[in-house]
Amino acid sequence: MKHDTVKLSVMKSIIPVLILCLLVCNSCKKDHSNNTTPDSKSYTVTFKLSGFSQTDTVFEAGKRVINGVKSVNDVITPSIADVLYCNVYDANGKFVSSTKQLSTYLTFGTISFGALPGNYTVVFAAGKTGLIIDKKAAANVNSLNDDFLRYSTIPPGGNEDNTIKDTFYRRVSITVDKDYNQNIVLDRIVAQVLVTIEDELPPNVISTSLVVNPVINAYPVNGDKPFTNTATKQNQVVVPIPQSQLGTSNYIAKTLIFTDGSPFTLTIFAYPVKKINDSTIGLNNTYFAKKDVTGVTAAANKTTVVTGKLFENYHSDGGFHISINPDWNPTPVTVPF
Repeated sequence: MKHDTVKLSVMKSIIPVLILCLLVCNSCKKDHSNNTTPDSKSYTVTFKLSGFSQTDTVFEAGKRVINGVKSVNDVITPSIADVLYCNVYDANGKFVSSTKQLSTYLTFGTISFGALPGNYTVVFAAGKTGLIIDKKAAANVNSLNDDFLRYSTIPPGGNEDNTIKDTFYRRVSITVDKDYNQNIVLDRIVAQVLVTIEDELPPNVISTSLVVNPVINAYPVNGDKPFTNTATKQNQVVVPIPQSQLGTSNYIAKTLIFTDGSPFTLTIFAYPVKKINDSTIGLNNTYFAKKDVTGVTAAANKTTVVTGKLFENYHSDGGFHISINPDWNPTPVTVPF
C-alpha cells in the first residue's frame, strides 16, 4: 500500500513535466511551420524590345528637309543601339540581376531570365558603345535608387570619353506569378542641340566645339531627374570641319545631352589653324571665335535649334536665336533673345 502511494506520487510529479514538454514541442512545430516558405517555383520572364518610332531632320545648304516618321516594329537592331541592358530590382529596390547584350549577339533585343514569384522593377537601357550602368560613389552596392546611366569610353592611350550618344530607356513594374512575356517600347532620353552658323566659315578655322554648362551627364535608372555626376571628368569635344565646308554658310554643329529641363549656357567655339610639325590642328585654348548663348532649354526626344552669326561681331550680345523642334524635328517656333 505504501509502495502504491509512492508510485502514485511520482506519477503525479512526472505528468506536469510531460505536459510541459508536449506544449513546448507543439509550440516549436507551430513556429517552424510559420517560418517555412512554400515551395517557390522559378518562372521564365521574357521581354522583346521593339516599336521604336523615330523622326529625322536633314539639313542641306540651310534648308530644312523633314522626313516622315519611321516606325521600327521589329526587334531592336544594331543600327539603333550597340549595347542593351536589363537590370532587375526587387520590391525593396535591391539589385537582383543584370543582363547585358551586345548588338553582335544573335538574341539581341530579346531578354529572358528566371524569377521567383514576387514584385519587381525592371529597367531597360539601350545606347551606343560606351553606355554603362554605374552606381553613386557613396553606395556600397547596386540598387534602384543608386544606379545610373552614363557614358565612358577609354580609347587606347587616350583619356576617358564621356560624350553622350543616342540613348533609350524604359522602366516597368511587374508581378511574377507565372511565366511572363511582354513587348517593350523604349523611349529616347537624350535631347539634341543643333547649331546653325549662318555666316561663312573663314578659311582659317578648322574645327568647332559645343560646350554645355552646367553639364548633366547621369541618368538615374529609377527615372528621377538627370543630374551631374561630379566623379566623371568632362572633356571638350572638338569636331573637325570638312575642308569642303570652309567658305560656305549655314554650317551645322550638333551634340546630344541629358537634360533636366533647366536652362543652361551653350558656348560655341571655332578654332583656328595652327601649324605644328606640318600638322594642322585646333587648340582648345586658342579660339578664333566664341559665343555664349544663355537661357537655352532642351527636352528629351526634341531638338533645340540655335541659329545665328558667329564670325560677324561675335563679341556682341545679339545674333543668335533659339527654337525648339518637337519630337526631334517638326517646324520650330523661333524665340529671339
